[in-house]
Amino acid sequence: MRRSIKFYCGRDGLREAISRIARHYGLVDERGTPNDSEIVRLLLVTALTQNAPNRVQAAVDIAVAVQKPMMASALGRRIATEYATGQGHVVAGRRGANERRNTARVVLDDWLHESLTALSPYYQDDLGRIHDGKLMADMAMAGARDASLHAIVVGYLARTSVLRERLAEAEMWIRQVVAGAMNEEQRRAG
Repeated sequence: MRRSIKFYCGRDGLREAISRIARHYGLVDERGTPNDSEIVRLLLVTALTQNAPNRVQAAVDIAVAVQKPMMASALGRRIATEYATGQGHVVAGRRGANERRNTARVVLDDWLHESLTALSPYYQDDLGRIHDGKLMADMAMAGARDASLHAIVVGYLARTSVLRERLAEAEMWIRQVVAGAMNEEQRRAG
């Protein structure tokens, strides 16, 4: 099972489910594009915790723990992308509209990776290859159909809203510090 998986999500209504969740709960970026990775991780946790005691709370706790480092990492990528100046620097790739619409890329933390790896023998073909994209799509769709999804998403958003606010404040502060340092350097050079 790979840690970073790009998989097809255009079948069985998964793309529509991701978009519906994104719009309904506001899980979109500044351009209004669904946060596919975050939503898929949330759906995976929902599916993987179906038999957990105190299920909704357990799913919320795990989903928040999974997403926290991802949110911090995304802040770093946004800053690095903004200040990239040439080859060798972080540059956001462009995907075509059809690819963007029908695929999702998800990075798995340890908990998700271990949980999905335990299921991977069920997605192994006769040659021993694991079809991890199909596993991801099937589990995400199971999460999207889960009767407790609304309660889990509401609890998750309540817990992550403060984190989102704090990271937005930190991002603004970092941008101000970097802009100030660049202006200072320009004054010294000029």
